[in-house]
Amino acid sequence: YTTLFRSTELIGQGYLFQPHLSAGRMPSLKGIEYYVTNLLETKGLSKYQKKILTKIKKQEKQKRELMKSLAKKISDLTGQLSILAFTNNDFYYTGLTNLFNQPEFQKHSAVYSISQIVDHLDKTMANIFDLPKKQTHVLIGKKNPFGNYCSAILAHCPKYGLIGIIGPTRMRYNKNIVLIDYARKLLN
Repeated sequence: YTTLFRSTELIGQGYLFQPHLSAGRMPSLKGIEYYVTNLLETKGLSKYQKKILTKIKKQEKQKRELMKSLAKKISDLTGQLSILAFTNNDFYYTGLTNLFNQPEFQKHSAVYSISQIVDHLDKTMANIFDLPKKQTHVLIGKKNPFGNYCSAILAHCPKYGLIGIIGPTRMRYNKNIVLIDYARKLLN
């Protein structure tokens, strides 16, 4: 009874929703945002992941190629779309196939939505390029310019630009935040 009461209360407050009568309860965008902001505990990267990213840093001498190599590896490690912005109108992305392989993007409306955003990525990147530079940003729901089907984790690297991940709202935030933070640390 207590669990039912709590889930009903959380549904009433907008943190959970029930897609249909026979379905279980799922976190809403508000619930996911609350979790990431208030409850998420991040742990460090594995030695393997640190080694791979550090190796890229040692191998690549040119800024642009270093960032591209890091973005490709981050996309491989996370299974998400990785984005870079060298300036607010000079950007790069990799891993779109990874994003479209996610179950959320099996719906035509989700593919259409993210495709429109990618087609107009210059406008989106211009909007996010000026985010405060001292922290890693997790953009979910209305705060996310990439649409309601996904979330974004972004960080500025002062001498390089912006690096980030775009993935479904159910992504593994703890793992992905740590990866972006480590890449930021490497670039700084």
